Amino acid sequence: MKKIFLLSFCLLPSAFCLLPAFSQPFQRTYGNTGSQTGTCIQPTLDGNYIISAMATGLSYSDDFMLMKINTAGGLLWSKTYGGTLTERPYYVSACTDGGYIMSGSTNSFGAGGNDLYLVRTDSDGNLLWSKTVGGNTDDIGWFVVQMSDGGFITCGGTNSFGGPTYNGYLIKNDSDGNLLWTKVFNGTGGEFFNGMSKTSDGGVIVTGNTSTNSFGSSDIWLVKTDFNGDTLWTKQYGKITEDEGWAVIETADGGYALTGDMHKDTVTPGAHRTILLKTNSAGNMQWANLYGSNPGSEVGYDLRQTPDNGYVVLGNTNFYGQGSKDILLLRTDSIGSLKWSNAYGSIMQDDAWQFRKTADEGNIIVAGTENFAANGNWDIYIVQTDSLGQNSCFESAVAPEVFVPFLQERSGINIIAGGVLGNPNTITTTVTPLASNPCSYVGMNDESINGISVDVYPNPFSETATLRITNGKATNYELKLYDMYGKEVRNESIRNS
Repeated sequence: MKKIFLLSFCLLPSAFCLLPAFSQPFQRTYGNTGSQTGTCIQPTLDGNYIISAMATGLSYSDDFMLMKINTAGGLLWSKTYGGTLTERPYYVSACTDGGYIMSGSTNSFGAGGNDLYLVRTDSDGNLLWSKTVGGNTDDIGWFVVQMSDGGFITCGGTNSFGGPTYNGYLIKNDSDGNLLWTKVFNGTGGEFFNGMSKTSDGGVIVTGNTSTNSFGSSDIWLVKTDFNGDTLWTKQYGKITEDEGWAVIETADGGYALTGDMHKDTVTPGAHRTILLKTNSAGNMQWANLYGSNPGSEVGYDLRQTPDNGYVVLGNTNFYGQGSKDILLLRTDSIGSLKWSNAYGSIMQDDAWQFRKTADEGNIIVAGTENFAANGNWDIYIVQTDSLGQNSCFESAVAPEVFVPFLQERSGINIIAGGVLGNPNTITTTVTPLASNPCSYVGMNDESINGISVDVYPNPFSETATLRITNGKATNYELKLYDMYGKEVRNESIRNS
C-alpha cells in the first residue's frame, strides 16, 4: 500500500520552518477499525456536505452511517443507525427542512429477509423516524427523493412480490413515513431499479435493468411515472449482451440522459464499457456512446449535465489508472464526444459511488478505498477536483476509447402492488471516524530570511518537488523531513543550491 508522508521542511542554520498549506482540490479518508465505504454525497442547505456510508466495526454489525463534512473536508459530525444485524445504506437526500433521509436495506427489522429501510433525521443527525417496507423475502431501497408534497419516493427491487426473481419496486411515504402506495414492476424475467431523479412535471424518471423480452441477457431500462407512480411510458435499450442503467437525469432540453454499462460481448466475463445515452422527452434514443478499453472493464454510476449542455460521468475502471480498480471521471460535450478523462486511486481498489458539482463547477466524489484505509479494510474516500477534473494527487490523465454501439429499443412491462409497513426500533450511535489526507500535500510559501530565498515547485506537491535556494551565504544546509506525526524520517546535508 502506497503512503506519502511529506509534511514540512526545516532548513538550518536559518531558524525557520516551512509549514503545510492545504488547498483545494483535496482528498480525504475517514474510517476506524472495520470497514467504511461512502455511498452518496449531497450538498446541505448550510453549504456543507452530507455523506451516507456503509459502516462495520463502529457500533453493532453493519449500520447506516451519516457523516457531515465542511467544504474543506473537515469532519463536523457522524452517526450510525440500525439494529443488531445488517443495514446497508445506498443513498441520502437532503430534505427541505434541513434534515436528511437515507434509503437502503435491513435484516434487523421488518417482515423477513432484507426489508427496504428508510431513516429520517433532523439537520444534526438526530433520528426523527425509521420505517421498513417489504415482504417475507428480500426488498431493497436504492434511491430516495423528496417530492413537492414533502413525502418521499424510493426505488429499488423486491423479491417478495411479483414473482420468483427481483422486480422493480417503487414506493411512496408521506412526510411522517406513513406508506401511501407501492408499485411492483413485474415482468417474466428479472428487474431492478438502480437510479432515479425528479422531473419538471412533478413525476420521476427511473433507470435500472430488465431481462423481460430483452435483446440479450438484460437491457437498460427507463421508466417514466407521474406524481402518483403511475407509468407514463417505459423503454428498453440493449443488444445481445448484459446491459444496465445506473443513473438518470432530466436534461435542459426536457429529455433524459443516463449512464450505466454494456458488456462488450457475450463471451468475455466482466468486460464492460461505460455508456452515456441521450433520449428525448418520450424516451426515444437520440444518441449513445460507449467509453472504455478493449481488455478492461468500465462502469458508469453517476452523471450530471454541465452549463454548456455537456456531461460529466463518474464510474470505475480496472484498466486505466494505477490500481486493480480506480475511480474514472469523464467529461463530454453535448453529443457525447470526449473532452477529458481522469482516473484517481492507487495500487489496490478505489470504488466510486456518487458525485456532485461544487460551487465552481468542480466535482466532489464519494467512494471507498482500500489503498488509504489506515485503520481497517476500507475507508470512506472523498476526492474533490476542479472543473477540469484535476486533483494533482493519485491522478492519471487517461484516454478511453469511444465507441458507438448498435442498440435496439422497445417498450412494455406489467405493474402490480405490494408492501407491508414496519416501525423498527432503530438505534442511533455517535461515532468519530479518524480523518486523514492520503496526499499529505506540502504547500510552502516562498521564504526570504537573512538574504536567503527558498522556493519549492510544484507547489503544493505530493510526491516530488524541487527545492531551490538562492542568494545563500552559507555553503552547507541541512534538510530535515518529518512524517505526519512530527517524527523526523530523514536528515541530510545540501551542499549546493
